[in-house]
Amino acid sequence: MQTKITKQYLKKLFDFQNLVYSHIDKRKKTVAFFDYLGNYNSHFGSLHKYFKKNNFNVINLKTIFTKPDNKFDSLAPTFILPNITNEGIISSAELDFIDLVIGANATDKNLVSFHAKGLYLSHDVLHGIIPSSTVKYVYIGSKIAIENILKNHKEEAKGHCLITGGYPRLDNAIKKYKKFKNLYKPTAILYAPTTRFPKNMDKSHMNYNLGYDYHIIQMLLDNFDLDVIYRNHPIDYMFNREMINILKEKFKHNKRVIFSDGNVIEAQIRAKLLITDISDTAFTFSFTTLKPSIFITPGYKTIQDLVTPIDKIGFEVKTLNEVCEKTEYILKNNNFLKKQIKTFRDENIFNVGKSEQYLIDNIDYILKDKQHPNWIYM
Repeated sequence: MQTKITKQYLKKLFDFQNLVYSHIDKRKKTVAFFDYLGNYNSHFGSLHKYFKKNNFNVINLKTIFTKPDNKFDSLAPTFILPNITNEGIISSAELDFIDLVIGANATDKNLVSFHAKGLYLSHDVLHGIIPSSTVKYVYIGSKIAIENILKNHKEEAKGHCLITGGYPRLDNAIKKYKKFKNLYKPTAILYAPTTRFPKNMDKSHMNYNLGYDYHIIQMLLDNFDLDVIYRNHPIDYMFNREMINILKEKFKHNKRVIFSDGNVIEAQIRAKLLITDISDTAFTFSFTTLKPSIFITPGYKTIQDLVTPIDKIGFEVKTLNEVCEKTEYILKNNNFLKKQIKTFRDENIFNVGKSEQYLIDNIDYILKDKQHPNWIYM
């Protein structure tokens, strides 16, 4: 949607640009990290640091919808976009002080500016999510994601350039995991389902999911002499925190149940394995820690159409008995599964440990719209 040009619009835009100008060196190129809602900041990895090191101005752009994130805000000067359009933000302004805008939310519109080049970090490492916006450049994590897009999503990918870059979120997670992994002993099972209580879910479905999660946690406590870490999806914490509080109340007297609201790395270190339903977080967990994952999918004929191939990082199960069986198997065969996960990761993820440097090394192909010999132009 084109923003209507009014005196109010021009004044707010002028004031906003002057504010940013007071924080940047006009002689340098500027990269802006666009945080639309605050739920995908981890996908930026350590890119702030890499761009700063390579002499870019680095800023953060947020909207009036963005939840607070002190860690993200501390990485660079942070600015809230003016409330100008009926969508609440500038959606198509000529912000000519920005050369590159990087986003990780598929609904990031035009990434704020038609003037700047736009780069979308696909937040699904194996599927390869294509943004609905007009952003040309899409940073893809894996060979499997490329194959999936070319096979199943050619229409959505038209006009985009698929960059075989890698997964900055994973590389950053691996670095942190290696740095801190000796701080804790792995004495737990991590249960991390996908969103359980989205904003538009009715109360009956919320109660069903609440009971389901309670049952899973209790089953793990009854069958294994390990702690259980419950890590809710960030969307649940944003929109339906009261449901999480009900679950906390149920287990408030059980010291073996740990609710992980913040420190992802600590949860990964403490866990011997991860259990989920269909959440992509299992792949990030297994690729980071080289520990297996279990997918509980009683409501699906097969999960292969949703997440593939899970047999390389763990198991898909349909019943609680199978959960117990596969958990016991994992606990007894840890070293074998670790080698299997590492081989699969290194053969399929682009530039493991080097995805951020790869972007810096090839940034001119984006900024100058040059044809890269190894990228796929749809």
